Amino acid sequence: MLFFLLFSTLALCVQAIDIEAGFLYGMRTVADSQIKKVYGNGSCMFPFVGVNIWKGLGLAIGYETGFSRDGKIGLYEEPTTLKVGGFIVSLVYQHRLGLVAPYLGLGYGSFSYEQTIDSPYAFEKVDATQGGLVISAGIKVYPLKNVFICGDFKYIPLKVKPFEETVDLGGMRLSLGLGASFGL
Repeated sequence: MLFFLLFSTLALCVQAIDIEAGFLYGMRTVADSQIKKVYGNGSCMFPFVGVNIWKGLGLAIGYETGFSRDGKIGLYEEPTTLKVGGFIVSLVYQHRLGLVAPYLGLGYGSFSYEQTIDSPYAFEKVDATQGGLVISAGIKVYPLKNVFICGDFKYIPLKVKPFEETVDLGGMRLSLGLGASFGL
């Protein structure tokens, strides 16, 4: 009942709410040179939903997935796998200029990372979660009234300590996507 009352009050105070949903796909780099040497860069997918709170200021949530890389590690070239993905919540400012809308975002991401090393001497596995800052910028182009094509750039520093040394599993994401907006 309390949720219904709060939602009703919000609906009376706000003239219109715009909701966006979309999907980004692109390249993901790895910041740490040693990790990049073993696994290389990869790709990522990012489905997201956002809501306009007030005059171009919005809140967005999405899930980054798709980074799963195999490699060889150590003196004996043992098989290894690295997977990274996580939720991102961002405060986004978008300024619509006709058919084009540039945007900036600042947020927080909670990422899970899993690394396995398959060795005949020992099987090692890391399965942990780490949070970090997310900085984004991009541009949306509206070829139709409620449909947009977007280009997105994100930078995410993600320092983790899976074994003895700290490494940066973060890096840059450069993505292209498609989405739609709905007014309530």
